[in-house]
Amino acid sequence: MEEKSEKLEFLKREEIRTMAKDLKRLREMEAEKERERILKIQKEKKEAKPEVPKVEVVKKVEIKKPKEIKINLEERVKILKQKEKELEGEIGEIEERIKKIPEKRKPFEEEKNKLLAEKEKIEREELAPILEKEKEIEERKFKIEEKEKTTIEPKEKEKIEKERWKIEMEREEIEEKKWPIEEKIAGIEKRIKEIDSEIEKILKEEEELKREEEEKRKEIEKIKLQLERLSLKKELEEVLKEREEFEKKKGEFLTEKLKFEEELKKIMKKEKEIEEELWALEEEEKMVKETERKIEVEKERQEVEKERRETEKERWELEQRMKTFEEKEENLKKEEEKIDQKIEDLKKKIEEIEKKLPKELIEEIEKPEIEEEKVEFEIPKIEERPEVPEIEEKPEIKIEKLPKKPPKILRPLVRVLISIFFLFFISSSIWFFVSKKITKKPVQVPPPEIPSPTPLTEEIQKPEILIPPAIISFDFEKEIEIKEKEEIEKKILEELGSEIEEGGMERVVIKNLSENRLINLKEILDAFQIWSPEGILEKVESFDLGIYSQKEGKRIILVAKIKEGEKLDELKDWEGKIEKEGVFVSGKKITTLYKKFRGISIKGEGVRFLTISRNDLGICYSLINNYFVFSESLNGMEKVIEKIKK
Repeated sequence: MEEKSEKLEFLKREEIRTMAKDLKRLREMEAEKERERILKIQKEKKEAKPEVPKVEVVKKVEIKKPKEIKINLEERVKILKQKEKELEGEIGEIEERIKKIPEKRKPFEEEKNKLLAEKEKIEREELAPILEKEKEIEERKFKIEEKEKTTIEPKEKEKIEKERWKIEMEREEIEEKKWPIEEKIAGIEKRIKEIDSEIEKILKEEEELKREEEEKRKEIEKIKLQLERLSLKKELEEVLKEREEFEKKKGEFLTEKLKFEEELKKIMKKEKEIEEELWALEEEEKMVKETERKIEVEKERQEVEKERRETEKERWELEQRMKTFEEKEENLKKEEEKIDQKIEDLKKKIEEIEKKLPKELIEEIEKPEIEEEKVEFEIPKIEERPEVPEIEEKPEIKIEKLPKKPPKILRPLVRVLISIFFLFFISSSIWFFVSKKITKKPVQVPPPEIPSPTPLTEEIQKPEILIPPAIISFDFEKEIEIKEKEEIEKKILEELGSEIEEGGMERVVIKNLSENRLINLKEILDAFQIWSPEGILEKVESFDLGIYSQKEGKRIILVAKIKEGEKLDELKDWEGKIEKEGVFVSGKKITTLYKKFRGISIKGEGVRFLTISRNDLGICYSLINNYFVFSESLNGMEKVIEKIKK
């Protein structure tokens, strides 16, 4: 049975392969026909022999390329003046329109006044009598109604009611007379409102014209400023050209002067050599005893003296010319200063104008003009080639070979594997449904006992920050606590603002709580960004920072003890740096009254100081034995010197 099924399977496979072969054969035939068709088209194309395309120039094409041109100040001035003229013309037109406003408003105001007078006349002559009569009728009616309320007898009441009717009829008649008058007044009031509306429109128009006039005047003011600025810039350009020419002239003069100085040096050198030669001849003359030789030496000396006289004459001429050079140099210096001053003045004026003008306007004026540059090139004409029909190539269909027949053992092996998988799937499903029905009791695990925390009986305490004794005696002492170094500057400035008795001196001690120590001198200088010479702080053994209160305000003082055998030679460099670059505190330059340090004696001690302000504020320092004393005032310095000497 098994062999029979295998044969059937084999026959089916053979049948499929035969069909595939037929299909392949058929497609091969179609491909062969397509190849023949393509070869035929290629052959026809070769026989056609297309002509080589001729190239001929048709036309020249221009392309505009942007080119930046330097600002033409004269052209800009011309444009601005034209604009100014146009604006002035517009302002003139606006002013004419404003002048016509009163005339435009006059008829409306006259009509309004006429209507108001008419209304007043109607109210006075026509309406007032009617209103008065109406008021009288209303009072009579009120009295009758009051009487009617108190009357009980019917005949009497009837009489009163008839009388009331009569009054009411009178009232109706008077009201009918009043209505047309009131309507007439209402019409007048309506017309007055219309006139007011027209007047308001005219006033708004006037206001708008004035606003427009003001804006145009502002524009003219800006144009005038621009024109002034351009005029100043033109003048500045001319002065700068003048400066260039002056620099050239100055350069030529300096070259000439340098040559002259070299010539003078040569003459002086020659004169010195002659003097040395004369001295030698005079010495020889003293030593020579022979008459003949003595005469020769004397003659030789006379010749050298003659040469010296000639050299001296040349030197006198050169020295005279040197005076001329010096005078010319002085004149050139004055001329240079004059030109520089002129440039500075013009720049200042331009800056002042630019502050008044919007930035956009300045940029618009300064913006360079862009001009289009024409670039020509030729475009060739090429004859078109004959079109060749495109040949669509059909892709070849590749027919893959059929797979080989599998071995006989593979089929039963596959069957066995499928059976095993099926049995495994059934057993897994049964186990899943059964396990769902089984309930398990949860096991309760007692929670672990957490030991109660034992209270800390002892706290870790930081050692106390010891404050060393002061170098000099202070009247008060203030302890300042900080956590970060950045707080130093702020805390010292706060203390300078606190109340201290005048003439009193307070010691300031700053504790760094986070590091459990006192701050050092370097940290104070770093906090205020104060430069100190390299290595000078290493020579300080200890220091006291203090504040001295005087009439002019509070001043910082500093007393530092220098280590034994050390000298502060760096202070000269420190002075030189300050005199050259200036005083800087917290990154800001402090303006001083004087540029150089000066010396003074206080209590017999030499003090160097640089005045910042006449209010007894400056940089004062002194070296007293092995103490360095710094103060912001001479009064503070005197106080510290007194305490050191005690």
